[in-house]
Amino acid sequence: MKKENSSSNVEPGQQVDSLDSEWLTADQAVRYLSLVSRKSLYAHVSRGRIPAGHLGRLLRFRREDLDKALMNSSFEVDGEGETDDTIE
Repeated sequence: MKKENSSSNVEPGQQVDSLDSEWLTADQAVRYLSLVSRKSLYAHVSRGRIPAGHLGRLLRFRREDLDKALMNSSFEVDGEGETDDTIE
């Protein structure tokens, strides 16, 4: 007899791709921030604009940290995570 788990509709081994979690994958963070690529996300991480946690070799992002980054005036969503420092 198969035992059903009433608290979840997720089958064992099934990947969950939900933005409801507190911790997001890189791909989920890219979508959450409306960036064009993971490269752009990693550029923000390397510049210290977005904090990331490590799970082995993988990066994970807290939704709260992403929200704070969006509120920060130095964070711009523009293609590759670059800011234009030139004054015209």
